[in-house]
Amino acid sequence: MNVYFSGIGGVGIGPLAEIAFDAGYDVQGSDQQASLMTAKLSERGITVNIGQDGNFLEACHEKNPVDWLIYTASLPSDHPELLCAQALGIKTAKRDELLAHIIKERDLKLIAIAGTHGKTTTTGMLIWVLKELGIPVSYSVGSTLSFGPSGKYDPNSEYFVYECDEFDENFLHFSPFLSLITSIDYDHPDTYPTKQNYLDAFAQFGRQSTQLIAWQSQHGELFHDHPNAWLLDQTLTVQIPGEHNRRNATLVIKTIEKLAIQGDAGTILSHFPGTDRRFERLADNLYSDYGHHPVEIAATLQLACELSEHVVLIYQPHQNVRQHEVRDQYTNCFESAEEVYWLPTYLSREDPNLPILPAEALTRNITNRNAVHIVDLNDELWNVIQKSLDEGKLVLCMGAGSIDGWIREHIAVNRVANVLVSTPEGTLVMQQRDNTPGITNPGMITGFGGAVEPGETTREAAIRELHEETNLKFNENELTYHRTIFQPIVNDGTSRWVTYYRLRDQNIDGLEIYEGAGYALVDPSVNLSELNISETAKKAISFI
Repeated sequence: MNVYFSGIGGVGIGPLAEIAFDAGYDVQGSDQQASLMTAKLSERGITVNIGQDGNFLEACHEKNPVDWLIYTASLPSDHPELLCAQALGIKTAKRDELLAHIIKERDLKLIAIAGTHGKTTTTGMLIWVLKELGIPVSYSVGSTLSFGPSGKYDPNSEYFVYECDEFDENFLHFSPFLSLITSIDYDHPDTYPTKQNYLDAFAQFGRQSTQLIAWQSQHGELFHDHPNAWLLDQTLTVQIPGEHNRRNATLVIKTIEKLAIQGDAGTILSHFPGTDRRFERLADNLYSDYGHHPVEIAATLQLACELSEHVVLIYQPHQNVRQHEVRDQYTNCFESAEEVYWLPTYLSREDPNLPILPAEALTRNITNRNAVHIVDLNDELWNVIQKSLDEGKLVLCMGAGSIDGWIREHIAVNRVANVLVSTPEGTLVMQQRDNTPGITNPGMITGFGGAVEPGETTREAAIRELHEETNLKFNENELTYHRTIFQPIVNDGTSRWVTYYRLRDQNIDGLEIYEGAGYALVDPSVNLSELNISETAKKAISFI
């Protein structure tokens, strides 16, 4: 069968494309923009086109007739590829129909993980345990995994483990052999206009499941009449940070027990490497998390506080339509954060009739409102992040929109550490380049510093560079964070972040400079425009 995936880079469609590819189907697809998922699919030999005007679909169909076009729920009815498929007579369907077809065709037992929060992590945990126990498994998870692809079909598998999302009533298209329900908190008002609609959908999903494992505290009353429901009321002791993760692990351990599979799932889970975008460590003390619901925020902050006493949260609300539903729940869920930097809401699949709620309205009822700062995704925020990291704080970036990509783009840029040294009188002592023929920017005045080496923090690099370039004797604690400045173009055509530190009150009698033409004394209060000082250094000095 030849299948075309429209929106192939999505967290739901991408894994399904991998499954179809593993199952021997001909697979190709398109997306509006490149992503980690499209790159991964291309590496596997799946043809991915960036752009969705319908021409690539038509070309694929001419070469080898396409049987199905699978598309995401977010695709509008007048999308060029949908219109093209209709004109060519290609069957169109959402992802659940193809997945149900594969599960039935290959006679697999579906283990579905549903719930408002924790689906991705719990699905990843169950896949991890089954793999570690040597149990062949097919699966689909809505995130990239460090230990395997996001979607996989194993011809030797008995079970298909599926992250079964309630959005667009996706989970109601399945009748699982076993369902795990992680939590139930009203969400997706664009699909379920009322909380009762939402609860009714989970009750229906329970009735469609042959067996069920859920929490008594998470609307367990919905499943009291189910003949094969196992309602849990106690979290097991598992060596995993985060109370919510220990609850997720408990569901997985009980699942292994339910399936009568031999093995120590608890010990295996203590080595669980995690899933991308779920408290994912991007750098030392810098984490990214997909969570965007008040319950998820509180749970993830609780996890962060197990690792650090000082947690800074960068939060991007997701969907204006959602904010109208959860705005009154933004109360005490941020109390574990020392500082909260609140971004504008990321807009997606919006109701044009709803007014956009500003940050001021969303943060009005937050109990630690004095810790909230309303900000934008810009260089000033990146400076805040760098300062917090330099102070040893844990920085947690939460949201399902653009924040994760923004953070990754910033940490991928080259980094330079620089130090502004000053005398007790406040005069700056700066390095001056020599006039050797061929040297870049001869005679320019700069701070002391250089590139941050792999494995180094910017602070460590600043200290190392200062020792390598001068004979200054100083206590490392004297070095204080000053500013991080973006340098868009340097001599090799790349860009970089330059982080400046200050070292104050230094006696420069007998000062030796080991690189360049020596040092220059600069009064930071004078007009610097006439001096041959690097532009980033001028910016840094302007903040003194």
